[in-house]
Amino acid sequence: MNKDREPTTKKQFIDNVESWNTKNRYHSLKTANNAYPDAIKYNDENFKDVTLVYCWEAISGVGGMTGVKFSQRRHTQYAVNSDNKISFSRTYMNQMPFVESWRSRSNLSDGKIYSNHPNINTVRKAMHALQYGNMDHFFEAFDENAKFDGLFSDWDADDLSIDEFKNMQTEFLNNYSIESVDNRGIKYYEFDSQKGLVQSWWRISAVTTENNGGFSSLRYNFEAIQTAGFESVVLKLKGDGKAYQFRLKSNSNDRHSYVYRFTTIGILEEIVIPLKLFRPTYRGRALTLPNFDADALEQIAFLIGNKTNEDFYLEIESISLR
Repeated sequence: MNKDREPTTKKQFIDNVESWNTKNRYHSLKTANNAYPDAIKYNDENFKDVTLVYCWEAISGVGGMTGVKFSQRRHTQYAVNSDNKISFSRTYMNQMPFVESWRSRSNLSDGKIYSNHPNINTVRKAMHALQYGNMDHFFEAFDENAKFDGLFSDWDADDLSIDEFKNMQTEFLNNYSIESVDNRGIKYYEFDSQKGLVQSWWRISAVTTENNGGFSSLRYNFEAIQTAGFESVVLKLKGDGKAYQFRLKSNSNDRHSYVYRFTTIGILEEIVIPLKLFRPTYRGRALTLPNFDADALEQIAFLIGNKTNEDFYLEIESISLR
């Protein structure tokens, strides 16, 4: 605070209040939670004619020009004279929450964005090393003093050391088999105001046989198709000799499905399945309900569930009612 600064006049104060309300959106000023004003009468010669009221307030809103949100506490002293009028006020408030709003009123360049960069190459090589299970290649990308944080950590937890992270990755790979690692986007940001970083998005497919894992499914929802007048589903497909399930739902919101199991023979074939042979199941458990007898279909699905890490192949030429 500048002790030599001239106090704001009443007009300047009113203009400032109007500015708060016109240049900001959703502006709010209210007493802070669990706080209340204090009125204090001092015997000091300088304050004998006024009562000082101390308030703890909460101010919030969104910058009307910038869209930057602000929310913070402030402390205000009001001097109330014998006519019950405010003769003086002083506000203590941290200005840092408004810095970004002030900056946002002008163009500010903060570095460059790269689509190709040696740092991007380092990240890509590390991620693809995961797919092939080469942890030496994965960790060669990291500094020996690297720290790790992410969704695997509690909110207030300390960062993991590289040794702790290695142990976590080893445990993951003992329980999961990574099938594919595909990049969905990657950029390197070279900032003037802070350290540069690589930001990337990855789609990782992993399989585990723990906790009832080791299965894969594909389903399709559609507008209701009437089954009246039809007796069978006809599948024309080519498989790999493995066993699969074909599944029906009369209502796509149902939790249970109607299931028929079949085994492929490795060549293009036609499989005719009577609708009445589809049995009701939920999460692999048979239900005490009648076999499929609905008048419509809203979902079909294929599922393989051999509870093992394996490749499979199923080429579907057509699905029809007969």
